[in-house]
Amino acid sequence: MATTLTFTLPSNPGCPPLVCGVGNLTFVKLLTDQKAKSADGSGYLRATITAVQQLSLTSWKYTVSVPDSELANPVTGADVEPSLCCVSCADAAILAKLAQIDPSETTVRLNWQTISLRDPDQGVVIGDTYLLRRNVAFRIHAIEIAICSGAGPVDLTLQVSGGNNEIYVDLTSALTVSAPQLTARLDPEISLLVPAKCALRARVSHGGIYPSAYGLELHLLTSEI
Repeated sequence: MATTLTFTLPSNPGCPPLVCGVGNLTFVKLLTDQKAKSADGSGYLRATITAVQQLSLTSWKYTVSVPDSELANPVTGADVEPSLCCVSCADAAILAKLAQIDPSETTVRLNWQTISLRDPDQGVVIGDTYLLRRNVAFRIHAIEIAICSGAGPVDLTLQVSGGNNEIYVDLTSALTVSAPQLTARLDPEISLLVPAKCALRARVSHGGIYPSAYGLELHLLTSEI
């Protein structure tokens, strides 16, 4: 999914206002009081130009597409500055290199959250467990599950709801613990965005009718946006 925004930009007679065109990347700047709607909190949204139309000798209309991964909350034309800036080769190179830097080496503050889903003497059974709902957006950089004892298998899928509702969809594929391993970890290539006011829950399943594992912990490596 993506958000479509349109901009009417002035120019010199007969010349487009931007050197970039259809298919090129551009940055959209959010108004100062709306910067929290950007997924990374920077106040800028990376977008792709999808259409360019000359309206008059000195006026051009640009249509851009903003991917959902750039957004913590929905954005409209009223939330952004009435301008665009092209993403140059140098800009793209810097962004690519920054993406390769370990978040722990940057200004991103990471936090471990441990949630006990079953006590060590409790059998792991099929079921959905509500975890949390936050007022602000955050990112998940890694997920781990662990059992206290037993052979498993135990499957856990992290699910996310919509904002202020209880309609859940899968956020991850299932993590599986089975003998002889007692832990499993998922390190997504791109951190998982949980938008503001959305809830998380854990969907747990196992391979038999009776519990084959005891005790279950969920660990989340997160950062606030």
